[in-house]
Amino acid sequence: MPTKPLKIRAKYVPNKIFISVFFMITTVVFSQRSLSGVVLDFNDQTKLSGVNITIANKSDGSITDFDGNFNLSVAVGDRLQFSYVGYKTVEYVVTDFDFLTLRMTEDLKTLDEIVVIGYGATNKRDATGAVVSIKQRDMNKGNMVTPENLLQGRVAGVSINTGGAPGAGSIIRIRGGSSLNASNDPLIVIDDLPIDNSIIGGSRSILSTLNPNEIESFSILKDASAAAIYGSRASNGVIIITTKKGSKNIRATLDTSSSYNTLVNKIEVFDAERFRGLVGQQYPNLVGKLGAATTDWQDAIYENTTSSNFNLSVSGAAFGTIPSRLSLGRSNQNGLRLTSNYERNTVSLSVNPSFFDSQLKISLNSNYSNERNRFASDQEGNALSFDPTQPIYDPNSPFGGFFQYYADDNNGVLNQNDLVALAPLNPVAELLQRKSVSDVNRFYGNLKIDYHLHTLPELSATVNLGLDKQEASGSVAVSDLNPLSQNDGRIIGSSLTYKNAQENFLLDGYLNYKKRHEAIQIDLTTGYSYQKFQSNQYTTNELLDDGVDSEPVTTIDPDLVLLAYFSRLNLGFQDQYVMTLTYRRDGTSRFSKKNRWGNFPSAAFAWQVKETLFKEVDYLSTLKLRLGWGITGQQDIGRDNLDLYLDRYTRGLPSSQYQFGRSNIPIGIPAFRNEDLRWEETRTYNAGIDAGILENRFTASVDVFQKKSSNLLVQAAVSDGSNFSNTGFQNIGEFTSQGIEVALQGDIVK
Repeated sequence: MPTKPLKIRAKYVPNKIFISVFFMITTVVFSQRSLSGVVLDFNDQTKLSGVNITIANKSDGSITDFDGNFNLSVAVGDRLQFSYVGYKTVEYVVTDFDFLTLRMTEDLKTLDEIVVIGYGATNKRDATGAVVSIKQRDMNKGNMVTPENLLQGRVAGVSINTGGAPGAGSIIRIRGGSSLNASNDPLIVIDDLPIDNSIIGGSRSILSTLNPNEIESFSILKDASAAAIYGSRASNGVIIITTKKGSKNIRATLDTSSSYNTLVNKIEVFDAERFRGLVGQQYPNLVGKLGAATTDWQDAIYENTTSSNFNLSVSGAAFGTIPSRLSLGRSNQNGLRLTSNYERNTVSLSVNPSFFDSQLKISLNSNYSNERNRFASDQEGNALSFDPTQPIYDPNSPFGGFFQYYADDNNGVLNQNDLVALAPLNPVAELLQRKSVSDVNRFYGNLKIDYHLHTLPELSATVNLGLDKQEASGSVAVSDLNPLSQNDGRIIGSSLTYKNAQENFLLDGYLNYKKRHEAIQIDLTTGYSYQKFQSNQYTTNELLDDGVDSEPVTTIDPDLVLLAYFSRLNLGFQDQYVMTLTYRRDGTSRFSKKNRWGNFPSAAFAWQVKETLFKEVDYLSTLKLRLGWGITGQQDIGRDNLDLYLDRYTRGLPSSQYQFGRSNIPIGIPAFRNEDLRWEETRTYNAGIDAGILENRFTASVDVFQKKSSNLLVQAAVSDGSNFSNTGFQNIGEFTSQGIEVALQGDIVK
């Protein structure tokens, strides 16, 4: 009997299960249907491709194609979220299945959170490395002449020391140095074009020709996990400068500023009265050699000056459809030191057209600048040591009426023997009787083409062409009334002219793939880079000296070529965890074939702790943990060391020749050689935490880092007889730097 009920249950239970499953399937089938639509920009109705679409509380999602279209299986009541970088997130509750036209508006706050990184951009929230972005509103205000002054004091771990001359360059260090004799300057990238850190002769600095008013933002990549995408040139960090772009909105801006400059502090020295008293007390026999004047030589070499900036920009839709921007700029700054002057005139043009419903985007940025300088020699040493009892001017002086220490023993014909040995020269005369001027013309810009594949909107191809071309000419002339003497002892003045040129050409090509699959976000970039640097210099040398060793010299430097293959993969999971992996393989023409290539990987991880553990804490806006590791390279050991692995010979001076019979034969001198030179490598470890409260009104970041450089490129001694010089570049030793950075920021009054 016990088997009978078992048979009954076995017969009917499956039917109940079947009926339940049938009704469940029927409900799903009839409640879920396909929803189609298009996503547009609210202002200009541009179709937005790559918009992420997710269903709240579900893992399903989609992305708009190149034409902004989407198709998604949904049910009535589903809550859809449309998100796109630079736009406000839009939520839509499904009520019907009619074709949906959704319009998204730009989010200025979100745009401010976009951080430009190598070969792309990311949201600050998803950044895994030590990256700082400085927008225009956060830059230093005032009469800024050079771009780096906009950053001064704004970024933890970045020190900027600017010279006192007008338009002077700056020593920029990111987290200190990482090398001994190789470059410690960061790589500077302007609109995707890495520029040469070598200053062309005649220019103030590598950035003095760039108008600060044209800068939209800075991105500072401080650790290797952020900078390794630039590989061979990123050991000292990277500063990415983005300039202002064209817009369809018609707008004209006029900006002008002026400043008055005066000397604030001087070094304390004895004035004339105290100096006379000191000499009379210590050396009474020398009192008769003192003068009767009262001169403050520091005041004498300086003057109060003015400087001015003028900028005019116009933006709008050229030909009715092309976003464009044209700007003119002029800066004029007189230095505090007598005769010092800096003048810069700039013209910038940016056009950003798009074609085929934004499937093809073109960005053209072109900049021209003319820099004119008059350089004033350093005379602070002479001003500090010169006798304050002597006058600036002496009507009986044969040196143009300027007081100098001399004794005329040659019947009025002056030479170097008439000058008092070891006596300082009149600093005012040194400034007014010397004219050192230069004229620098620079063109730089890039053409960037982005193409989104119509059949695969997740994939885009980019080609970037860049050019930085500089030409400089100048002259140095010293009056024949100045006590400067020629090699033969004559005091006849001095004169020389020079011309310099350098060029930097760039070709980048890379692919980018972005895809969201349920809770996983993929962002993959891979590409190739080619960059070539050329330079040459010409100088007449001394024109007033007929000596055999003062002939004109032309120098053509070997080309420097850098090649690279690079990849970067960003993986995001549930909008809480992000991992970044990069790899770059760099080649340089500076090293021999066996050491030409270097490999530079990096890895970084970020965890949105707020989203995982403190999601319900309303006042906590951000809490993110970052960990990073990477290797970067170094090969920049100066323009004079481009071919140390080759057999090289330099020609001896014309006065150093061998005589065979009646013929004088110039000699060739072998130069230092090292075939074993290889990459200097820097390993960086970084751990950081970012926090923000009250919608990030108050933020804090703390980073702990260590940088360790190995195989240092060092100018070191070599054993006698083992090479053709006593010193030369070699890979020797290690260098370690470490530290803690703390950055606090808040809107106290809002």
